[in-house]
Amino acid sequence: MNIGKIVQVMGPVVDVEFENKESLPKIKDALTVENGGKRSVMEVAQHVGNNTVRCIMLAASEGLCRDMEVTATGHGISVPVGEKTLGRLFNVLGDTLDGGESLVLVDKHAAHERLLYEELKKHTDLSRSQVLLAPVPVTLSKELYGAAVNNLEAFARLGFGVEDFGDGMLLVREVPVLLEQQDTATVVEEIAGKLAAHRRDLTPQ
Repeated sequence: MNIGKIVQVMGPVVDVEFENKESLPKIKDALTVENGGKRSVMEVAQHVGNNTVRCIMLAASEGLCRDMEVTATGHGISVPVGEKTLGRLFNVLGDTLDGGESLVLVDKHAAHERLLYEELKKHTDLSRSQVLLAPVPVTLSKELYGAAVNNLEAFARLGFGVEDFGDGMLLVREVPVLLEQQDTATVVEEIAGKLAAHRRDLTPQ
């Protein structure tokens, strides 16, 4: 079992340290922590050095503190798919919320295995937004970070809700409808690059 420990909690952003580089979980892997008698899940968003990963909590982070043990699951967050899911209500982790019977045997796919944004953007209005269940951290170079922070209203016009988190990081809380979470960092970085280059057309390619 791969165990790490929390070294920093910054709202929904949690840094977890592991014993060595070889034991670091992969980007998009799910980690679990016992918090107040309940299992909470976080997703690895970034490797930040010193055998540490930066994660996004998919539940409230109240109660978390330094040195709490975190378990790496070795796989990404998965959700049920198939005919048995039709008409059912699930949370982001695939747990049933409608009071019906639990799904014991059902095909699952990693939650980040989606259609590419390049295909989705052909069928949607980029100015319409959806609120993310958990904010997505995006770390940028000094140049791109400065361009993004000075032009947050440009992101808003494209349907992104972006906040300056400081130290070269943005937090994305809203994205255009049908844009999947795993594409967010790439698209935000692309827009920041266009802002830095003073390009008028900011629409992602």
